[in-house]
Amino acid sequence: MTQNKDNKFKFAELLTRYMQRTGISNATLAHKVGVRRETIWHWKEEGRRPSSRNYDVVRKCAEILRLTPDERKAFLEAAGCPDSDSQNDNVKIDENEKPFERPLVPATTTRPISEPKQFFGREAILERLFNAWGHIPLEHAVITGPESSGKTSLLNYVKTIHDYRESMLREGQRYDWLKQKYQWIFVDFENVQLHRPENFLRYVLKELKSPCNSSNDWIDLAEILNDSVTIPTVILMDNIESGLKSPELDERFWEYIRHLGNHIYELGFCVASRRPLNELEEWAEQLGKASPTANIFGEIELGPLTEAEARDLLSYVSLSEADTEWILEKSQGWPLLLQMLCQIRLDGEEGDEWQKVALAKIER
Repeated sequence: MTQNKDNKFKFAELLTRYMQRTGISNATLAHKVGVRRETIWHWKEEGRRPSSRNYDVVRKCAEILRLTPDERKAFLEAAGCPDSDSQNDNVKIDENEKPFERPLVPATTTRPISEPKQFFGREAILERLFNAWGHIPLEHAVITGPESSGKTSLLNYVKTIHDYRESMLREGQRYDWLKQKYQWIFVDFENVQLHRPENFLRYVLKELKSPCNSSNDWIDLAEILNDSVTIPTVILMDNIESGLKSPELDERFWEYIRHLGNHIYELGFCVASRRPLNELEEWAEQLGKASPTANIFGEIELGPLTEAEARDLLSYVSLSEADTEWILEKSQGWPLLLQMLCQIRLDGEEGDEWQKVALAKIER
């Protein structure tokens, strides 16, 4: 009994010591290992030992706290946690179980979201998009919204969600929008290598796993593409403004894109733009380009997340009710601000200093 009691407080002592040495807060460690902040507090302040269901969390703590092999052994023993490393012939990480490669939920990055598990909200928009692609001929859409409104994240989600199993997503997260097999091609026009018609077409053909010849005549490549779309295919075009500005992607090229959209019924386009659809078409005309979207694209505008969607995102972070309400108010539901404010809160200690830091970031 005495030994169990000693081990109980030994774990709390070691956890506190290693956290102080690393300079990591309860909130940050909790977020990194995927538990509530209160769990770390209970382990440290009340001397609670982790339950067996949290043994993987304890091992993650050992990694994040950068323990030496001897420190790790003592730390896991104090927690009553078996060391999975020693059970597998010194194989450090099971290739099928890589905890540090699993994405944090929600994301704590200002980069576009690439993991569907980290994508929140937009249910009505996704329903509209997938309904537009659920029949032949496929329809076309323009996703419009200001910078950092989540356009690229949306395109990434659309492209990848059907490759994920239910077990790889959040509980209850939908993944079966379309029943039959589709091909998805993501084109980012900020990649200058795609600013030549022949390069663009070779890239698309490669994504379709279609053979193409070595011709530098993009008309030859276009003929191959015309015959290569045999199952429903959606081309997702991000940063369309960069493509329209390119001198080498001339009017003839964009007329060809319109031709594809009009005549290949198994092909759909989804274009992302910072400009509203009418402004995009006027701007293309000013550049002397044929607008690829005129008359054949429907517009879908990205605004903030709904309050319910924003609250769903925040529910995955260990926040007080007051912190939640403050973040909702200051972010106005914009995904990037929600993610940024969550990270600032997790990195901050108690008090309102984190709010001053957050407001300064918002005002930049």
